[in-house]
Amino acid sequence: MDILYRAMFSVVGVAIAAIVIHFVFHLIFHVSLHSRRVARIVGIFVASLGAFFFLTKYNELQEIPKEPESISMDQVAEGMAGTDHLWVAIHDGEWDCNNMAYDGTNTFAVLSGNDSTLIVVASFNTKLTCDELREMQPTGRLARFVNREFLYISNHIDFSRYTETTSFLILCIYCGRKNSQLGVVMGIFFMVGGLFYDKVSIIRQPPQTHTTTPLPPPKDSTN
Repeated sequence: MDILYRAMFSVVGVAIAAIVIHFVFHLIFHVSLHSRRVARIVGIFVASLGAFFFLTKYNELQEIPKEPESISMDQVAEGMAGTDHLWVAIHDGEWDCNNMAYDGTNTFAVLSGNDSTLIVVASFNTKLTCDELREMQPTGRLARFVNREFLYISNHIDFSRYTETTSFLILCIYCGRKNSQLGVVMGIFFMVGGLFYDKVSIIRQPPQTHTTTPLPPPKDSTN
């Protein structure tokens, strides 16, 4: 499972997944153009997927404040007490330029404070240099690591440099209100598209050609 998890997040894995998904959906939609029943099933599935995505992102949006909470690295541990995540803007801390990496999709960089027992790993969805990091204030969704997420990032970030008592948190820079708002819009789009998909597929069906049997020639009646 760990090998599969790593493959899913690699550049090659994403490319292969995109090709497979495109092929599967193309096949399903092609079949649905010739069957209203299949089109209705596909529409219900897409609408259900959109509804799930909409509710997930809508609830996530309600939990995110309109403005991030400005905190210091020394306040991070206290702020995370009793909660799974926070939307924060960290106004201090020092980037470890010797412990950052780019995996082809995301840049991972370590941010530390005066207390070396707490390390924040920031994740950016673009390639950045250390000089660019120093010019920005890290703002995003602060959360505890998921085990597999930690395992994947450990292939790029050297966690062995820290003690066994060090706590690690992940700061998703590209997460936030805009990301959730986009998810809400996409959820509505899929719900509406799924509900009307069977009707659209009927319109797009190729016209059926009917072969007509030629009429027999009139009989020559002679009196």
